[in-house]
Amino acid sequence: MARGSSAKAFELVLDVAATDLKPPEFQKYVAKFARRTLAEYVAARSDVPQVVTYVDGRLGASEETVKYGGVIRYEFGAGSLIVVAALQWLQAEARKVGTEYAEGFFVGVLKTTTKGRSGGRQTTAHEAEGRLIPASSFAAQSRALPSDSNYIIGNRLPYNRKVDVQMMGGRSMSFAIDDKIFDRCAAAMRGRFPGFDVRRVYTLTFSGQYELVNGPRAGRPVHSPGLVISRI
Repeated sequence: MARGSSAKAFELVLDVAATDLKPPEFQKYVAKFARRTLAEYVAARSDVPQVVTYVDGRLGASEETVKYGGVIRYEFGAGSLIVVAALQWLQAEARKVGTEYAEGFFVGVLKTTTKGRSGGRQTTAHEAEGRLIPASSFAAQSRALPSDSNYIIGNRLPYNRKVDVQMMGGRSMSFAIDDKIFDRCAAAMRGRFPGFDVRRVYTLTFSGQYELVNGPRAGRPVHSPGLVISRI
């Protein structure tokens, strides 16, 4: 089964029937057939897609390990891989601040964007759809996020923005990591995954978001910068 990486996604399901073969010859035959079909499809494309292999639901397993009557699945440009890579990058940097901050990251599907104004400047909030997945629970083979969705990655902790910009109002702050953590992550991911647009955004909107207690924005959500990942 293959899923296209462009806006026009497709699925192709091929059933292999070889009644005269028994394990392990059957697995070898199916593996060879699957690889040949994949090679023919890739050769017919103008680009070189990123291919992710699932064998009976196991990410990266060899085609020869497919069970008798099992499933070999190829996904092209699977967004889950870039999500995992971005989480790993962010958590590695975040651990310089502390374990709690590193464990505060989450993944969600981008639902809507809303425009508004804050402090005389125009802002855009990116809203998450449905359940948010903690970074510790997210895996590349996860089916919780559709492979053709746009994603957001944020951090639940209220001081996330302070870590990102290293400022409290006009006063500089001191954290154990460089500022602009999301900007730097976006640049790193764009270099590794050219088929995706990765942007640092000013604020995300999600359930359970902390609200300000004091000041002119009291009662409103704390600005929470993060990443928006979408296909090009």
